[in-house]
Amino acid sequence: MTFLERLQPQLRVVKRRGRFREEANYELYLGPGAGARLLVVKCFAGRPPYYARWVEVFAVLPEVEVGGRRTPFAGSELEALLLGLLAERLGGGESLFIEYTYDAETSKLLRLGAPPAATRLGFLLFQLGFTWFKDWYFPEGFMEGGPKLQCEKPASEEARLRHLSRLKEEVAAFVPELVRLSGDAKLGAEAARALDRAAAILRALPGTSSREVS
Repeated sequence: MTFLERLQPQLRVVKRRGRFREEANYELYLGPGAGARLLVVKCFAGRPPYYARWVEVFAVLPEVEVGGRRTPFAGSELEALLLGLLAERLGGGESLFIEYTYDAETSKLLRLGAPPAATRLGFLLFQLGFTWFKDWYFPEGFMEGGPKLQCEKPASEEARLRHLSRLKEEVAAFVPELVRLSGDAKLGAEAARALDRAAAILRALPGTSSREVS
């Protein structure tokens, strides 16, 4: 039995109308009975040729209960499953926004100036095919919600190479700071994991020398 099959009896999705006809909100509830609201997924169907589709995940519950056990949502099978399903449905030039305050490690590294792709959440999104990232650490106006990552899939091979070139510069430039932070008593473990992710990203990018990775 797959994780999704084990989860389905406890998972309930409520669809609500959005602000306009191309938008819909999906509230995910998890647990017996009515359950607790796990998160909200806002989907925008796009307005071709003017606006591309996008998806936003917000109001994420930091902990979930599955099979009688409470576990952090960050790093869980459920998080990977949900983001994987959303990534599959987004194409080139389309964006995913996700509030990251439920993820203490990602929040901490972003506050320190780490490139989003080197954080725990950003690296997961990179592995799912997103190549352009932006940290909306100070949303514009209360209607924009909390701090969030925006990531986008490339619309063309030219865009992919441009995104990867920028990503390489950002990650390589922050490696010395991650090396320094890895010796910090409070941040060492998080920085060391980010350093491993940075090395993995650089190894995956074209034109990276062994000196840049080490």
